[in-house]
Amino acid sequence: MLIHPCEPWRIRAGRSAAKVLLVLRRDWKAIKMASS
Repeated sequence: MLIHPCEPWRIRAGRSAAKVLLVLRRDWKAIKMASS
């Protein structure tokens, strides 16, 4: 089976995006708790 050249890049981009979303969600909760 042949893998498209941009597949690994897409997977890596998806992983980093998920990491960023997790951090943002955590920060969002902290900001909401601090402001209320």
